[in-house]
Amino acid sequence: MRLFSLTTNTTIVEVQWQAYPIGFFLLLLCLLTIFGNLSIIYVVVREIALHSSTYYYIASLAFADFIIGLFVMPFGFMFGMTNDEYWLFPRHLKFLCDYWYSVNVFACTASIFALCTIGLERYTAISKPIEHPSLFISKRWYYWLLFIWISSAIIAFLPMVLFETSQETSHQPLNETSFTRSILLKECRFPNNLYYTLFISIVAFYSPLILMIYVYIKVYIAARKQAFALHSGYKQHSRAKSAKSHQLSSDFITVRIHHGKYQEPAQENGNVSWKNYSKDQKAAKSIGLIMGTFLICWLPCFGYLSLSGIFAIRLKNEHHHELLLKIFSWLGYSNSALNVLVYVSTARELQMAFSKLFLRRRS
Repeated sequence: MRLFSLTTNTTIVEVQWQAYPIGFFLLLLCLLTIFGNLSIIYVVVREIALHSSTYYYIASLAFADFIIGLFVMPFGFMFGMTNDEYWLFPRHLKFLCDYWYSVNVFACTASIFALCTIGLERYTAISKPIEHPSLFISKRWYYWLLFIWISSAIIAFLPMVLFETSQETSHQPLNETSFTRSILLKECRFPNNLYYTLFISIVAFYSPLILMIYVYIKVYIAARKQAFALHSGYKQHSRAKSAKSHQLSSDFITVRIHHGKYQEPAQENGNVSWKNYSKDQKAAKSIGLIMGTFLICWLPCFGYLSLSGIFAIRLKNEHHHELLLKIFSWLGYSNSALNVLVYVSTARELQMAFSKLFLRRRS
């Protein structure tokens, strides 16, 4: 999993060629996260049609994911691919460890909170379509954004000051010479504190997860009720139509019907109902896709973090434990890249804005 390994002379870097595919993939993921989220921010700012609470929340999410791609992923790449972080940063490792973990928790928490807010805002738009424009989450969107970023900063930076990051210092002989036996290898480690792990897990993951599951269940129930109501109404409408058709066919023997087409009285209302049902279905699918992506990316990371930090259930081999934690962390970071694909594929307005942007660039 490491791209570099130190030889007897610590100033010489021996490249492990087998690590190149992993490094290339992580670098590609980092670039996709940066430029994808930057494009969403640019489109939302530029297009007046996207100046609404929904897209301000999406832009906030994109900005949090942009921070992850710009600051968190590059240092995670360097820390994850080297044997000795101290060799890279001999004088400022302590500061960089604290800075990196603080920004890591800050941006990831802001991203998760933004995801949660988007789901909640979509739920209110479906469950209360008339009141939705005047609700606090829609009308006072800037207060929600302030809450997201201020609370994320408190969650990230305050506990980090109290608990700090740990820098493991250990003897790791690289070969049999006496010189390498005395080399001290230092690397950034997650704060090994029970209360910190418990706090981060509950506030930054499990609480938003419970809220997102609740929102999705409510949207799913609303869509099911709408489908059942429309299906029942369609059956009754079909029976009435059949009876009326029979009466018309009997009367047609003596009365000639002319001038225009026959229209059902409830046709217009039916079209509106089917439109609302279609919107509910799309919202349920999009929220389900958002929640599914969120779960796949972040559940392994926080699940293993909870097991190892709170319940002391972890791999016995320290190297394997750290490797698994890094893999799960990168799986969580990948959510910042996947969010771009999820929202561009589910939001029609964003698709139109991107199409307009690229067509404008070509012309």
